[in-house]
Amino acid sequence: METIFGRIVDVIYENDENNFKIVIVESEGCDVTVTGVMPEFEIGEFMKFVGKYVNHNIYGEQFSASEAFYSNPTEEDDILSYLASGIVKGIGESLAKRIVDYFGKDTLDIMENSPEKLLVINGIGKSKLKGIIESFEEKKNIKSLVMYLQKFGVSVNMASKIYKMYDQMAIDVIRANPYQLIDDIRGIGFKIADNIAVEMGLERDSYHRIRASVNYCLNGFISEGNTYSEYMNLISSVKKLIMVEEDKVEDVIRKMTVEGELFLEKFDEEMGVFPVHLYYQETFIMKKIIELNAYNFEDQIAKIKFDIDELQERKNIKLHENQILAVELALDNGVSIITGGPGTGKTTIIKCIIDIFESNGYKVVLCAPTGRAAKRMTEATMLESKTIHRLLEFSKFDEGYGGFSRNDENPIIGDVIIVDEVSMVDVTLMHYFLKAISYGTRVVFVGDSDQLPSVGPGNVLLDLLNSDIVSSMRLTEIFRQAAESMIIVNAHRVNEGKMPMANVKDKDFYFIESSRDEKVVEVIKGLIKKRLPEYYGLDPVKEIQILSPVKNSNLGTKNINTEIQSLINPSKNSMEIKSGDRVFRKNDKVMQIKNNYNIEWEDEKTGAKGDGIFNGDIGIIEEVNEEGLIIRFDETKLVDYEKNQLDELVHAYAITVHKSQGSEFKAVIIPAWDFPPMLMNRNILYTALTRAEELVVVVGKKNSLGRMIRNKLSNKRKTGLGSRLRKIME
Repeated sequence: METIFGRIVDVIYENDENNFKIVIVESEGCDVTVTGVMPEFEIGEFMKFVGKYVNHNIYGEQFSASEAFYSNPTEEDDILSYLASGIVKGIGESLAKRIVDYFGKDTLDIMENSPEKLLVINGIGKSKLKGIIESFEEKKNIKSLVMYLQKFGVSVNMASKIYKMYDQMAIDVIRANPYQLIDDIRGIGFKIADNIAVEMGLERDSYHRIRASVNYCLNGFISEGNTYSEYMNLISSVKKLIMVEEDKVEDVIRKMTVEGELFLEKFDEEMGVFPVHLYYQETFIMKKIIELNAYNFEDQIAKIKFDIDELQERKNIKLHENQILAVELALDNGVSIITGGPGTGKTTIIKCIIDIFESNGYKVVLCAPTGRAAKRMTEATMLESKTIHRLLEFSKFDEGYGGFSRNDENPIIGDVIIVDEVSMVDVTLMHYFLKAISYGTRVVFVGDSDQLPSVGPGNVLLDLLNSDIVSSMRLTEIFRQAAESMIIVNAHRVNEGKMPMANVKDKDFYFIESSRDEKVVEVIKGLIKKRLPEYYGLDPVKEIQILSPVKNSNLGTKNINTEIQSLINPSKNSMEIKSGDRVFRKNDKVMQIKNNYNIEWEDEKTGAKGDGIFNGDIGIIEEVNEEGLIIRFDETKLVDYEKNQLDELVHAYAITVHKSQGSEFKAVIIPAWDFPPMLMNRNILYTALTRAEELVVVVGKKNSLGRMIRNKLSNKRKTGLGSRLRKIME
């Protein structure tokens, strides 16, 4: 093995996923190409490499490094180059020269151990010295942390996040309890923390390890939409994960319950284990629904003046009997639900409810879970509709955390609040929403209970519908104008277990059969690139959406996104930025995959500013620069993303059906294939079809489509809300 030492002068290639880099190192007056896995550095830093010289058949002689270390320069010229590179904030070329001329080879030792001596240098005062010391110390500490964590497989970017959280205490915190990283650092999961713990020699059955395993397994159940896990399932999962005895897992669960981290509740013969926040959110929803429903509106109802015949004549509509009953439910009850598929008149009912209450002097407030759903509501009613987050006035606190300004002490101002697309609302958001509702305010929930439930935990709409506590109306009649759309007709056919009618001339629903998945991909590419833009005038990025039930496989979103990006937005030697296995370019269609309450946005049209981009929001990359990306959401909302935030984004030419909830697209393309059985169900296909406004194209195998339609079973979520509400009625 050989060793070389030198200054990094250029980076030819780097892979953020595994930290493999190709760099040019100035060593002993010569430039050497060095390859290997290396810690993060800045141009101008000095490093030591251990390895050997090899001859590449294309690139010639290179130094293949098996190890790479940070190393301080020792010669005066090298120290001068190091400081003059700008690595230490506050020191430029001229100041670096004065420092090195004065202290010579002792410069870095002085900066580390006796920095106050720098005050003798012209141009360095106390304020300047403070900044230099802080910058130099930060560089030194991050390097130490990176080297410490590198052996545990922790990336440099993650090490930087850890340092920002704990500062100089980082290594001490990790040594004391590596599982603390899971709670404090977004992106650190159980597997990384457990790897560190095992490498450190932590006992395999330690309390910290079992506790972290319990949380990890429980969070796995929660990520599938449940609000709790069955007790024995949780114990079995933990036992399988870390190979410990059941009684030790039970001991830890008991302790976590006593300490208020978990809550245990029995449903029939089943014991459920809840994260404590979800338990309290569900029980709050139950109590608030009962409270709102208990309000007596008799006096108000007697004073409200409306004539249903006059209303129909004035609005030039003819309401079905069930629609009239739905309107009356909203008048008579504190909480009511209107549910039904596309084309059944839910929007007409909303407009009638608004008309009646506003004409009698009541304030009506409209909202929906997503920006797109709120925008559609505004367009349909000609009244402002807000996202639930905006209605609750989300704001960021000084500490970097966020919260809702509207709550029980500062409720939403309104007499009637109508919530559209309520099937998307999870337990947590419903809890915050109801917390901001005053006693005596009517709440009207509108949604389609046959669509997929919320991405987050819970099945709130279905739990409320099945409780018999909340008055509800299910609409089934498809109205004449809606019946002209094969999309709507076929959505209802699918819901009834029937095959769709496709390829009817001059209609909006097509099926293209293909027996090979590679061919399906090629057909989809042809639709995106040529057929749909040319025949229908559709924008391939903004107006066509591919919806797949799965992420992986040849027909999953990951592969299709790669294929479509290469087709319509290939590399053009312009600026692009890499994050993991994804490359982001200007004009790429992207989606936020987790709620980020702290990221800031500015509305280009109004100048308004705010915080928060949420799971499922879709945007277009406006600009790629060295710092990160600028993305346009909702046509006018601009957001700056830094490099360390890019793991929150994926390409969105193709998205999963689950992520499409609450959105509508002019055209939808759906691959029909032999996907995993749990994703081959009617619920998913129905949801995908109802996302399309003007056109649906299904590509794939007819028998796969049939299997989805015949499979009415979907994963039943474990939730406590429905059980508690039903107990009230017993």
